[in-house]
Amino acid sequence: MKKLLTTIALLLVFGIAFAEKYTVVQIQGKAHLKDGAIVTGQELDSEAIITIKGLRDYVKLNDNKFIYGPVTNKKVADVVSGPKLKKGKIVSASAVAPDVKESRPGVSTAASRASDAKEDLDWEE
Repeated sequence: MKKLLTTIALLLVFGIAFAEKYTVVQIQGKAHLKDGAIVTGQELDSEAIITIKGLRDYVKLNDNKFIYGPVTNKKVADVVSGPKLKKGKIVSASAVAPDVKESRPGVSTAASRASDAKEDLDWEE
């Protein structure tokens, strides 16, 4: 029994010692932990519980990692990810010819169908 308790205690100590820490670089919108709002420069533990309400809200962390909302009561380690948008990427190929102004064919709408139908009618009075 003592060996089991000693093993559990060692695992807890090593788990806390090697838990990853994140530093908040930027905040867009509202984000908070259970004990209050998140501020720039704050250090977050990977086991901290975070909530971000808005769909466009995010928290940027060190090493170009992000937490995108909405997130409700989740561990930081479970929701941290890389950037969704990569700036500066160049389009390597396109199926649209360079001289084409419109990239898709015209879509028939009710107004265009009505104007076509109006011209087709023969009015007899």
